[in-house]
This record gives sequence, structure tokens and C-alpha cells, in this order.
Amino acid sequence: MLLIDERDQWKTHHRLRHRASIKAFRWLSRKNIIKARPGERFRIQRHTVRIAGLPGELAGLTIAHLSDLHVGTIIRPEFLPSIVDKINAIGADLIANTGDLIDHDNQYLAPTVEALAGLEAPLGVYHVLGNHDYRDDGPAVIDALRAAQLNVLVNEHHRVAHRGRHIAVAGIDWAQHPVNIAHLVDHACGQANGDDFKLLLAHHPHALDPAAEHGVHLVLAGHTHGGQFVFRKNRHGRESIGLGNFKFRYAQGHYTRHRTHLYVTSGLGGSFPLRFRCPAEVGVLELHPA
Repeated sequence: MLLIDERDQWKTHHRLRHRASIKAFRWLSRKNIIKARPGERFRIQRHTVRIAGLPGELAGLTIAHLSDLHVGTIIRPEFLPSIVDKINAIGADLIANTGDLIDHDNQYLAPTVEALAGLEAPLGVYHVLGNHDYRDDGPAVIDALRAAQLNVLVNEHHRVAHRGRHIAVAGIDWAQHPVNIAHLVDHACGQANGDDFKLLLAHHPHALDPAAEHGVHLVLAGHTHGGQFVFRKNRHGRESIGLGNFKFRYAQGHYTRHRTHLYVTSGLGGSFPLRFRCPAEVGVLELHPA
């Protein structure tokens, strides 16, 4: 299967490159760049998303969206309780985590899962995996989340009731090839009830395209880190421009395709420890009818 090939490629081609890049940053900066970053150093980025056809009963629904913790060299396990406390203090109805829980290997998997178990929201906390979660042993990450009775969505959806309406919370496994992404979105969303509000969690933001074909209302994604370097901020109706735009159609922030909305968070961690005009964030989306 193509999905198995993708995972093997990430493990084979990226682990050594990741280690080499970290060593290079350490050497070039005399260890001044590669430093642990305290967990409170992120912003709460609030957005109002107006969605056509959103039932009135769901007006004001809030979703806290985190992604790309990359627990390891920069975000240390001991910083996670502070992050969890700040997210819980938001008081969101639902919490979505769109992958890359760990950075490089499963050394810190146990304390990461233990900390994430402290996240609380009335409608639940939902997780999907990203590419970094497969660099060591992806199935072990899934098993650890499930053993802790956390909601990890692997090409499936979970139906939750809210104010007399239903929300289909769907999630797909890591994939980057468009054919694979489309196949997984079809599997996760294809059986959802047509009257449900459809929320899709995906690590790769290009899931927007097939999600729009399924009538998904809102897609949440990460993976890009917002590019980490942004040269022009989103202002006066102009899209931000940064490193993420060279690789991704949807690099950072709010996008729409047909009637489907996408929010791409800049995330909490990163592949390398430098950010420019692109701070770490947790997104808070408040939904209202268009």
C-alpha cells in the first residue's frame, strides 16, 4: 500500500537528516540556538469562523486547536503541564490535536501521553498522528494513546451530541501524497451522517481539497508550523508570505474551498528552533452561521 511506503520513507530518509540538522544548529550557534523553550511561550490566537449552513444550536461553539508539540529537544516533557493548564483555561467546548506529538523518537512518549490525558473539554479531546509520530514507531503511539483511553482517530469519525445537534468529528492518519490523503478522507468522512456538522482533523493541510468534495464544514490541520519564517503578515486583505508558501498551498491561517473552511495553525513546536514573525500558538475558533 502507498501509505506503508510513505511511513517507511519518512523513517528511512528523515531520521538521519533530522539528527544532522540539530547537530548543525548546535555547532553553528555554539549551543545558543538549540535550547529548551518554556511551555508558556505561545499565544492564544482567537478567530471567528462563519460557516454557511451552521445550525443555530451550534452557534458559539468553541474549538481549541493545538498541533506540532514535537516533544523532544525544544518542548521538553516537563513543560507540558503548563501547556495543558493554559489550554484547559480557555474553556473550549472541544479540543483538537492535529499531530506531531513527539519530535523524533518515542523516548518521551509516556510522559507526553500522561500530560495530554489532562486535557479536558465537554465534547471531548481528539488526536490524530503526524509524520514525526511515525519516525520511530507510529503504531506504538496509537497504542499508548488508546491505552490511556484518549480519542485517537485513525481514518474514522466519532459522533457527539451538542444542544440537540450532532457533530461528526473525523480524523485521518498521516499521509502527504494527494491520492493517499483523498483515500483516507473518503474513508473517514464517507459514512458520516449527512445532517451532522462535519469536522475533520488532519495533520496535512492539503486535506482541504478532498474534504470539500465531501461537504466537510471545517478542517483543522498543522504540519506547516506557519512556515516559521513569515516575511509579510496577513494585512489589508493580502495573504501572509513566508517559507511555508514555497511548499504548501495552505500555509497558515484561514482558507476556504467551496463551502469548506480550513484553519492551519502555526503550532507549538517546530522542526528547527527559530521563528520570525510567526509565534507559536494555540488556535481558538468560535463558530457562527454565515
